[in-house]
Amino acid sequence: MSRAHAGPDARELRSVFAVAATVVVAHVLSLGPLLLDRWLPATLAGATPQETLFVVAASFFPWLLGQLVLTFAFTRRWLPRAHERLLEPSVIASWVTLAASAGVALLLGRAELWPWAWASTAPQTGVLITQFVASEHYLALGLWFICACLIVPLITELFFRFAVVEYLLQRGLVWFKAVAISGVLFGATYLTAVIASPIPSLQRAGIATVLGMVLGIIAIRGKRGRGLGLALIAHGTFVAFELGVLIRSLPTG
Repeated sequence: MSRAHAGPDARELRSVFAVAATVVVAHVLSLGPLLLDRWLPATLAGATPQETLFVVAASFFPWLLGQLVLTFAFTRRWLPRAHERLLEPSVIASWVTLAASAGVALLLGRAELWPWAWASTAPQTGVLITQFVASEHYLALGLWFICACLIVPLITELFFRFAVVEYLLQRGLVWFKAVAISGVLFGATYLTAVIASPIPSLQRAGIATVLGMVLGIIAIRGKRGRGLGLALIAHGTFVAFELGVLIRSLPTG
């Protein structure tokens, strides 16, 4: 494939990899619970709205920390091509992507192929969201949706569909091989619970791999090679509908 768009320079790739490294290190060290422990309630039963916000902040602390690093990189103008590609999608393309992503999420939900795995591979997520709904902590639930549907997809897409794909392209790989490798790496991130729940985790990782490849194709084959914004819309929409199905599928009592 002849690529009509200019690839990112070394500083831009380093910036995105630094953001990803920040998220990984914060996850490994469990910095969220460690740093916010004094503000976290022992149980959500009777927790104040402020305490539930700290619960969300602790859960997404690595991503919030990564977002701070990413914001710094953006303000320093170290990510000009990433910024350009995020803002490129047309209104029509954006709405089509949003509708298609919502449809895929709903179909997977009805087939019990994706949200079903939440209860097995991420039980804490299901429990927290269920308790937020049951106790009417809608502010915390809203913050959860912002983190899960915007911040996490933004960092994920910049890393897998921008930095990884572009790095592989610069190493001479053809675009479909770069997209395939990026998709496999993306799917592998869903194997964190494979020991405790092997079948649900493998199922979730397999679907994530396929979806990751689709997002990669959208990102790299978008108009003028700048479909990253569409990949972000698709990812965020899918997660939003996924969480919506999860809320409806779990008991609220």
